[in-house]
Amino acid sequence: MQRRSFFKLSALALLAASSAFSATAAYAAAPLKKEIVIGTTVGDFADMVTDSIKPQLEAKGYQVKLVEFTDYVSPNIALADGSLDVNCFQHKPYLESFAKDRACR
Repeated sequence: MQRRSFFKLSALALLAASSAFSATAAYAAAPLKKEIVIGTTVGDFADMVTDSIKPQLEAKGYQVKLVEFTDYVSPNIALADGSLDVNCFQHKPYLESFAKDRACR
């Protein structure tokens, strides 16, 4: 039970941190958007989205599409090019370093 709570809190924290990358701009441009595309790596993070985040968002009327990646670079590139609304697999320092190194906003 503690593990699930940890994952739930971690998922929400990661979702909030990673959404700052470009999801804010995406939702500002389309505030009535009802489909959210979440990218994550295969494994625990994908399970977190499937088991916790997706049901909560669907209960609020959103459609959630999960895109799974097998590396740590592709999700950030997909987020930067607009293919994803949110990614969920990293901590904020990694995201900031990636954005700086690749000149992403």
